Amino acid sequence: MPDHVEQTRRLAGYGPGDAVECTPEGDGMQSQLHPADGKAVTITDVGDEWHVLVEEPGCVTVVRSFNIKQYAESYADGQRIRLQLDSVTRV
Repeated sequence: MPDHVEQTRRLAGYGPGDAVECTPEGDGMQSQLHPADGKAVTITDVGDEWHVLVEEPGCVTVVRSFNIKQYAESYADGQRIRLQLDSVTRV
């Protein structure tokens, strides 16, 4: 796994074995696992990149990287809506 992804996972509080690979249901997108209610969207900036972590119970953690902040925020907001969450966590 690339260093920036590992750094993002550490910032969000995830270890290497925190998620289980799965085949997602619904719209075919993969997501990740959050300790509070089982799902979360987290956005963080590392250097010149923005990373969005999407969590959903029973699925592998997905990290998407963006060079443009607005694209990352838009993707994060879309995932927040899809997962029916109230907010995106910023780290």
